[in-house]
Amino acid sequence: FLLAGSSVTLCFRQPALVSRLSFSDLTLFKMVDCLRTMRLTSAAIVLCQMISDEQENNYRSALEMIASDPNGLDDRYFEYIWEVSLLEILVALYHKRHEETRVQKVVRLIGRPELNLSSPAPIR
Repeated sequence: FLLAGSSVTLCFRQPALVSRLSFSDLTLFKMVDCLRTMRLTSAAIVLCQMISDEQENNYRSALEMIASDPNGLDDRYFEYIWEVSLLEILVALYHKRHEETRVQKVVRLIGRPELNLSSPAPIR
């Protein structure tokens, strides 16, 4: 699926083509399932965020993946997580495991201005 999207959008470098590219929820579910099968949990969590909220609870799926394979999480993907609640869960997980470097990394991601655009100015 990603290869097809890549070829259609010139490796995702053409913004006009990328904006027209959309995967159905069914395709996204299949992609998430493939990533989970390949044990690419963090990439699957990122894709879960793209599934529409009307579909089966994508948030719950992401939580289950975090809980089921905490050792398999790759923090290089965390910068692509925009659901603050998922990032907060990662902070709690790493704090519980005494992984302070990862805690600080995720806390910095939560503080990114683009995640807090809708917050009032004093909070940002």
